[in-house]
Amino acid sequence: TGYYPITRADLNCFIQYDFSFVTKEIFVSRKKQYSTISEIGSSTQLQTIYVGKEPFKLRLYNKKEELKKSKKKDLMYEYFANNDFDLEADIFNVEFELHRSYLKTFSIFTIEDLLTNAVNLFKSSMDDIRLIDITTLSKNAVEHNNKHRGETLAIWEKIKQEYELK
Repeated sequence: TGYYPITRADLNCFIQYDFSFVTKEIFVSRKKQYSTISEIGSSTQLQTIYVGKEPFKLRLYNKKEELKKSKKKDLMYEYFANNDFDLEADIFNVEFELHRSYLKTFSIFTIEDLLTNAVNLFKSSMDDIRLIDITTLSKNAVEHNNKHRGETLAIWEKIKQEYELK
């Protein structure tokens, strides 16, 4: 028919930055309902964190750690080298998983709709789930999970502002 409905999209951005300091306490979401934030890592270092659940979820993870077990390792390292990444430094992935019901709320029904709106959708997602500086909040605000007034971390804003679709 020529109609290609989109059922899921993953919008991501590889970042040359060490996010291993991140904990669930420094995330804030505009979403009224989201699942418990889950973390994978050691006592001193984050490997992966998930925020939210279908149909809208954020994954922040150590891409180099993930590639240790991947058949795509050589391809990805070639991609990183071709895009001026320092292969000795940390590389994290900021990735939003968006399902059909969520995409429909933005009038995104086809692949073309997604490609046209991907940049704005990524930026909107960065606003919906923010990484904040909890030192800008009172102890009381943090303890009672009233963190919406916390300042967004500069790196989160930088990612949002510089995101582009290639």
